Amino acid sequence: MSALGFVVVPQVVALNPVAVALQRGKLHRAGRDLALSLHLAGDGASVPVELVSAARVLAVALHLVECTDVRAAADEVEQLRADGARWRVASLRVIDAGLCAALLAIAQAPARHLARACEAASR
Repeated sequence: MSALGFVVVPQVVALNPVAVALQRGKLHRAGRDLALSLHLAGDGASVPVELVSAARVLAVALHLVECTDVRAAADEVEQLRADGARWRVASLRVIDAGLCAALLAIAQAPARHLARACEAASR
């Protein structure tokens, strides 16, 4: 399960402090790359990989925190996927705010909670 660097790892690996630090770095870089990709996408561009990546990181974050920005972004991503994975520039503000909140929640989550959230989101 890896689109744009988002990878779900087993809980045993996730509890290793070095593995956690490496995974958080990967998530941060992947989130930055995803946000840049969406900022550069033109109206009507096909963005199925980006939407899958966004849905995955938002799902992990929703298992960590209850945040209206993350929920709104997840709903917007689902709507875009239902509409054929075509990008709408008007969706950028909502998704960008949700991704920022999601990456912050992931960065601040204790390793054990992050591992459980990744596992739950992968089901």
